[in-house]
Amino acid sequence: MLIIRKEQIEVFEKIAMHRFEDTVFEIIIEEYPVKCEEPGEDQVRESIKTGIIKAKKYDIEIEAYVAEYIKIMHELSFDFDESTDTQWAADILNNADINEKTKIEELRNNIANNNL
Repeated sequence: MLIIRKEQIEVFEKIAMHRFEDTVFEIIIEEYPVKCEEPGEDQVRESIKTGIIKAKKYDIEIEAYVAEYIKIMHELSFDFDESTDTQWAADILNNADINEKTKIEELRNNIANNNL
């Protein structure tokens, strides 16, 4: 029987996270090239790490939804979840009665309906 130690699992998790960050980075620079020029690669990568942490705070953990959360950050602002200008977003994100898919869908609907 194969036994995987905790340390080995942690290594695999780090590799998976790095791959996810790379994937999201490619998406962000492709979809928002102008916004990514000035801050540069290091800051864009840092924004992705910040987005992952923020998404988790709102129980958004599935990679597709985390990536969408990060895209929304790049579209609206990096503090859209706390800004008084986007209080509607905080209301959605802090609603414990809806799942992560619904949170992202509601954010997207609000963005589309308000031409943000």
